[in-house]
Amino acid sequence: MRTFLYIIRTINVLKTIWFNFKAFPFAVAKKFPVWLYGKVTFRSLTGKIVINGPITSGMIKIGKNDVYRFCDHGYNVQEDGVYMKRDYYEAHRDEALRFARACRKGWEWAAKHPEETLDIVMKYVELGHI
Repeated sequence: MRTFLYIIRTINVLKTIWFNFKAFPFAVAKKFPVWLYGKVTFRSLTGKIVINGPITSGMIKIGKNDVYRFCDHGYNVQEDGVYMKRDYYEAHRDEALRFARACRKGWEWAAKHPEETLDIVMKYVELGHI
């Protein structure tokens, strides 16, 4: 019960309810897959959200200082953060597969050469003043 009360105090309840019922069909929205925290401002709510898998309450958190770690969700992969729409993939399948293979090859090299990888990353961190 203590955890539930903590969640209620930190979640932006009204915007969480509004967002879920605006973004999802009723059968999905009533499970509240998206939780919004703090002061959230929407600039636009267009497009489509598709969740391929089991829907659980609070599976997506917006506005909370959490890190989404793929390994916590059964995916033991390093992450590039490169995504594409299905229609783009279907129109450019060969290009997308070659790109994915090149990314995998780069990650495999990085895993085998951690010191060199860190040197390369830090070079660009310094150049970009990150």
